[in-house]
Amino acid sequence: MIVNESRIGRRFVVLLHRGEEVSATLRRLCERENVRSAWVRGRGVLEWAEITEWDSAREAFRKARRIEGPLGAAALEGNVSIRMGPIDLQLSVVVTRHSERGIETLASTLVAASAVRLE
Repeated sequence: MIVNESRIGRRFVVLLHRGEEVSATLRRLCERENVRSAWVRGRGVLEWAEITEWDSAREAFRKARRIEGPLGAAALEGNVSIRMGPIDLQLSVVVTRHSERGIETLASTLVAASAVRLE
């Protein structure tokens, strides 16, 4: 088990605009501000998202699927950590979209996404 106690806390409120790639933008922020561990929360609207899920039989993530939007990002949750040097960003997302069947909801691991407006 690895345990680190945080005695100092910082909070960043971030607004991503149209066309900004979510993971890359958050990684740049962490590098610039020397963030070594963090929780991430957000919601907003995405232009598109690539999502995947864990395949427990293979013990690997499945091939990512691109979902075209606009997508409502009802919940974006995750964490930032430093694992062997580079920033490791793990994000889960719940997205909604309108279709001919009504409103669809998808929840999975976020690989990449482009923001319309995301806080």
